[in-house]
Amino acid sequence: MTQLRESSPTICFARANNIIAGTTPGGAGGNDIIYFELNDAEAGGDAAVNESSLTEFFDAFSVTNNGTQDIDLSIELPAAISGVAFTLASERAAAAPTDLASQNYTLAAGSSISVDLQVDTTTAGGYVQPTGGTPYQITIRAISL
Repeated sequence: MTQLRESSPTICFARANNIIAGTTPGGAGGNDIIYFELNDAEAGGDAAVNESSLTEFFDAFSVTNNGTQDIDLSIELPAAISGVAFTLASERAAAAPTDLASQNYTLAAGSSISVDLQVDTTTAGGYVQPTGGTPYQITIRAISL
């Protein structure tokens, strides 16, 4: 699950991905919780994470800065999660696209970006499902500059 903090940009999901992603009320500061259901049962059998592969969900969500100031955008992952990247869709063809989990991105006032989700299960130390049925929680940070 994802929680929005600090500033409140708009987070939207691409129509093609509404099977794997959505929102529910109850997040920190009155914000919605964003969720990704990445298993066969939830995704209808065709949109889940594949074993021993790099699974990509193009345009998983978009972020719009509705404010009057630029924001510093980043995604905070828990220490227990690995093999997950949230990259800029506009850099999809780049050898090393900006990963919001390891790099901040300045989003200008009134601008939007689309974000891809990548889950890598190809290597030791790659993505592992959370234990005990408790989902991983990440935080999308949008801090005014």
